[in-house]
Amino acid sequence: MQWDAPSNNGGSDLTSYRIMWNGGEQIPTGKLPTIILVDTLVSSRFHTQTGLTRGYTYVFTVSAVNAVGVGISTEGLTLVAS
Repeated sequence: MQWDAPSNNGGSDLTSYRIMWNGGEQIPTGKLPTIILVDTLVSSRFHTQTGLTRGYTYVFTVSAVNAVGVGISTEGLTLVAS
């Protein structure tokens, strides 16, 4: 996945991006996934997540991190691993 840098850094250079995602599960259509968060810090604006299970649903969010703290997260991206 890839994302754009935020338009406002709060006055401090970005140091990393925080990717949070649920642990994945098979869920029936129309139901929401259980939230089992996994937290990963990366230094670039792209990330390839390995170890996903085919047919399981995952929800990812990204937040910018700097000396001020963690920014507001993106809207969740829901996907089914293939």
